[in-house]
Amino acid sequence: MNLLLFLIILSALFLPDFKKVFLTAFLFGVLNDLIFGNLIGFTSFVFLLFCFLIYLYRRRFSSSHFLFQLVFIVMADSLFILLKKEVLSFKRSLFLVFISLILFFFINKIRGRELKITNS
Repeated sequence: MNLLLFLIILSALFLPDFKKVFLTAFLFGVLNDLIFGNLIGFTSFVFLLFCFLIYLYRRRFSSSHFLFQLVFIVMADSLFILLKKEVLSFKRSLFLVFISLILFFFINKIRGRELKITNS
């Protein structure tokens, strides 16, 4: 599982300021390429593409719904693996689903508390 991709998607789903999300995605992508010796700009392009897709579909669907989040995380990770020409793994996908469900449960719970506090 690419942890940077996971963090970029989480920030794109939950942070309202997309300029910062796009900048972070670009910088983390370049950093990832420099560290792992990939073609410089490839990972940045992929990260920005996923952020853009989230930006488009966030308007149509509720990004706080766990099914949207789960489907997008699994789809993005699988597509990233295919683009890097790695082997898909069922165990990896199940682990990603499990981690995603736990994180999204806690994030949505925290966000719910923040909404209750501001509405009071």
